[in-house]
Amino acid sequence: MTDYNAPMPRWFFGHSIVVEGDNLICLVGGEKGLAVALDKRTGETVLVFPPTARNAPTSYMTPYFFDFEGMRVLVLMSNETVEGYDAKTAKKLFTIPWRNQSGSGTNITAPIYREGHLLLSTGYELGAKGFRLTKNVDGTITSTELWHEPRFQSHHHGLILVGDYVYGTTQRGEWAAINFLTGKAAYWARPVGEESSVHYADGLIYVLSQDSATVILWNPKPNEFVELSRFTLPEAEGKAWAHPVVIGGRLYLRHAQYLYCFDVKAR
Repeated sequence: MTDYNAPMPRWFFGHSIVVEGDNLICLVGGEKGLAVALDKRTGETVLVFPPTARNAPTSYMTPYFFDFEGMRVLVLMSNETVEGYDAKTAKKLFTIPWRNQSGSGTNITAPIYREGHLLLSTGYELGAKGFRLTKNVDGTITSTELWHEPRFQSHHHGLILVGDYVYGTTQRGEWAAINFLTGKAAYWARPVGEESSVHYADGLIYVLSQDSATVILWNPKPNEFVELSRFTLPEAEGKAWAHPVVIGGRLYLRHAQYLYCFDVKAR
């Protein structure tokens, strides 16, 4: 904050640091740059990614990378825009206005990129939008809005792309699947009536609800909501916001001061 004269976001710095090649990418925000790339061995500044038009504070979204038309693209969010950069040169490639109605522009959920299309979703009544990306002669990118689904509001619990559909929960407690290319909803469900964090493993979605600490195994079918099983974490207090993780046949769940581990390996 001192080095880059960066304003403190309302909910502090909540993103994760990302290693990309030899660099660490971390968000900053403000008048000097939206993010910086630091040499992962020395900490020296390698690149500074230009600020937004209004020198906006950073968001809480972890830096997101994808490959497009021979370029390595880095996507960052401020509290009011989505910014695309050339990850190797820090050249700004595109800007998408992205301010919701939270008052502080609370953007958290990472985008999803596939085959020239970018999906964005946020809470506080803005919802989800799909864009087609086109590379220009000067190397910049034009983003063309294709659809808008205001009901699909991913607050900070994540989204999963399986096949042609994006699965996730909304700030209003709905669970849904929408088509990645059209934004058309396949279904809306309310298995617990809460927004919930998601994780994908072995063809299934593991979900942890934020209020009741209910764990649900969700089979991602595009035309109907299919729940396979559920249980509730013991000793649950407060909101559960950490995402589930499955690795090595074990399901890890963090809630408040507790870390749980469950054997989910097929027998």
